Amino acid sequence: MKFQIAILIALLTICGCHLDPDSKTVHYEGQIVLNREIAEIIDNECIEGEIALLPSEQSPENLYLVENPDDIDSVFWTVAYSFESTPHLEDYFAENGMLLVFLRDAAIEDSYIEHSISLNGDTISIDVSIEENQVDNPLYGTKSIVIPIGIIPEESSP
Repeated sequence: MKFQIAILIALLTICGCHLDPDSKTVHYEGQIVLNREIAEIIDNECIEGEIALLPSEQSPENLYLVENPDDIDSVFWTVAYSFESTPHLEDYFAENGMLLVFLRDAAIEDSYIEHSISLNGDTISIDVSIEENQVDNPLYGTKSIVIPIGIIPEESSP
């Protein structure tokens, strides 16, 4: 019995070492109203640290609308891909659709947790959860958390 208690204490100690009291979950919420009704949105999931984007103009909502693939260079001054296999932003456009990009720079130690997207007529809302970790010796630099959202407008919209 003493042996089992010792093992239990050792396991709890080891597990407790991985708990980080200096981390917190932060939610970033954004909303955009478009000038047309939306038929469908396509959630392309999060791309964490594989695409570096520098927007031409900062958005307080962390949302950037790209009307067509030719406009990527006017919305973002810099678009850099970490790997050859990383899909390009152009790949996320639906046929005759647009692209909404959630972009948030984060510390290397931070982690994307999850996101949710909702659609209501001409309004798209997003809530992104990121775990921000405070460490004694942080790594130098940042990474981009990018969520490309495909938008398919209603056929009768202008």
